[in-house]
Amino acid sequence: MGCSPTVQPVPDERSLVRDALRRGMGEITYPQVRANLESRLASGEFQAIERLSHLPGRRLTTARTIAAEEEILRRVREGQNRIQPVTSNVEAFTIAKHHPQLNRAQKMVIEDVLSSTDRIQGIQGHAGAGKTTALTVRRG
Repeated sequence: MGCSPTVQPVPDERSLVRDALRRGMGEITYPQVRANLESRLASGEFQAIERLSHLPGRRLTTARTIAAEEEILRRVREGQNRIQPVTSNVEAFTIAKHHPQLNRAQKMVIEDVLSSTDRIQGIQGHAGAGKTTALTVRRG
């Protein structure tokens, strides 16, 4: 697919507070949640990360999450150009063509995955875009 690996978006501060209040089921107050969040930020357990200017609220993550993402990226890089493709570009195109239920983007995913020399493939798309549907295609 020729994509460079990127880190997935993380929830913003408002989502964390909202979810904590929901999980507290009325047993915890907003000031308690805010105090807990600020305490975790001060201790370094949570870390604010750079955010896109058009997104409201701080984006928060943990050192553990950052380390896990770095490990994933390391493995992706190490696996680039390391395997024989499942099939040739021409055969991958033919396989994708035999699935008229797929849209062009889904067919391109099939073609890229089957003809890639990378050990790990990343497929990105919004919910409902057809990632799972594309990957259910069988050869032959």
